[in-house]
Amino acid sequence: MTEGVAGVGWAVTDVLVLTRRHLLQVLREPQALFWTMVQPITNVLLFVYVIGNIVRLPDGGNYRDYLMAGVFTQTVVFSAASTAIGLAEDLQRGVIDRFRVLPLARSSVLLGRTVSDLVRNSALLAIMMAVALAVGWRAPGGIGGAVAGAALIEFFAYAVGWLGVMIGLSVPNAQTATAAGLTWVFPLMFVSSSYVPLPSLPGWLRPVAEWNPLTAVVSGSRELFGTSAGAAAWNSGSIPLAHPTVTAVLWAIAIIAVSVPVAGRKFARLSRS
Repeated sequence: MTEGVAGVGWAVTDVLVLTRRHLLQVLREPQALFWTMVQPITNVLLFVYVIGNIVRLPDGGNYRDYLMAGVFTQTVVFSAASTAIGLAEDLQRGVIDRFRVLPLARSSVLLGRTVSDLVRNSALLAIMMAVALAVGWRAPGGIGGAVAGAALIEFFAYAVGWLGVMIGLSVPNAQTATAAGLTWVFPLMFVSSSYVPLPSLPGWLRPVAEWNPLTAVVSGSRELFGTSAGAAAWNSGSIPLAHPTVTAVLWAIAIIAVSVPVAGRKFARLSRS
């Protein structure tokens, strides 16, 4: 029993060490850090002042309030998907090979990457929410609702990060990881309730959008934020939209349940090669 506890403690320590390494890498690159900070601010301002003044909701609600949950989710999911790029770069540079010869818990290599990305994404989301508040977005659900909505988005982003790990271990280089890790996000974002109410989509496309995991995340976060704008449009009565928060959590768990074992097997094969 004592040995088992000691082993878990050793693995946790390794995860924390590698998480710190990845975060320090970001801090040691001022230009990358600057653009990392600018990106979420730019996203919020562009969507609020460009798209936010164009679209009108069927119920006459504030489109900016409706839009922000989609902007938050898009930015964090895109950033989480970039996990594939970072891991592929580490493989190319031989960093993973060096880790394998160190006395590290094998699981800590992948966990350290995903946990560091979770911390980074949390900082990005906090920046976006602060900027959104400054330009008029509000979370009627209060601080608790805002924190719960952000936690839902972050949990899903963490799940997507494991998809990024799986992709990063499957492609030959970082260039391929860029395409494979980001391209699939576009159709998911636009065939969802992120930017437009579902009734505005063609009839044959609505069921796809309703069962889209990003629709569940965005609708669930709106629900937790207390946003009423467009509520009639995104609460259409279908199972995923009637319970968007639960659906989003189940989607995230399903993604993790599939991607973690696959990523683990791929990493084990690399370790044996």
